Parts: sequence; C-alpha cells; structure tokens
Amino acid sequence: MTTDGDDWRLDAAERQLDAEVVRVAPGGEYTSPAPEAGDLLLYVTAGSGHLECGSRLEAVDTGCVTWVPSGARHTLTAGAAGLAFLAVRAQPRSSAPPPAPGRDATEPLGGEPACLLHRVCARCGRLAPGVADRYCAQCGDLLPS
Repeated sequence: MTTDGDDWRLDAAERQLDAEVVRVAPGGEYTSPAPEAGDLLLYVTAGSGHLECGSRLEAVDTGCVTWVPSGARHTLTAGAAGLAFLAVRAQPRSSAPPPAPGRDATEPLGGEPACLLHRVCARCGRLAPGVADRYCAQCGDLLPS
C-alpha cells in the first residue's frame, strides 16, 4: 500500500545533497511546499503525469528528467497509473561556526577520514566498528594501517 508523499529521504543533516523519492496516487497532485531555494532536478522513476512550473506545463513519464529553477514553485499531477519521482537538490550552505576559543582557525578540524578502507579487513571484508581497532573482530587478522 502506498500513500502520497515521501517514500524515502536522505538524512540531510549530514550531507550537502538532499534527495527524496515521492509517490503520488493516480490522479493525485504534489505541490512544492515553498519556492525552491536552489535548482531542483526531478527524475520520474515510475508512472506518468504533468509538471506545472510557472507558466510551463510539460508531460512527464518514466525515465524523464526535468529541471525546476531556483525560486520556482511546482506541481506534479499524476496520471492514471500514479507517479513516482526522485527529487535532488543541493543543501543550502551554512556559514562555518567560529573556531573554539584558543584554537587556531587554520588548524584542521580533524575527525575521521572520509575513506574507511583502513578499517576494512582484507581477509573477510568486515568493517571494524572502532576507529582505533587494529584487529578484525570477525577473523582476527590485522587491519590495514
């Protein structure tokens, strides 16, 4: 059973990209809650319908990719079979917080590296849960350094 609305959404708090899959019931309508803060890319994953964006009205169907410009509102109306689409937009960038007192602003923030290959066991492929783990908890092999 599917209801209108978000089917899936990225955890936007940790990403620079926001994406969601939205399903609209046959004959239903999805209207953007507010004008887009930035450009929006729409990819129709299933079904067909119409996109209304300002004075523009275009038919959309499975496999169609279309763009909604920044500042625009849009409405997608589903056809007889319903409509599902992936909406992708950049997250608004927030200003970085000021450095902590006594910390040099040019000093790297640190944290875990983006690549986790140093934590993947070469023998069994298991990801070590701890940053400081040296041995695989599954097979006991030494992790890459």
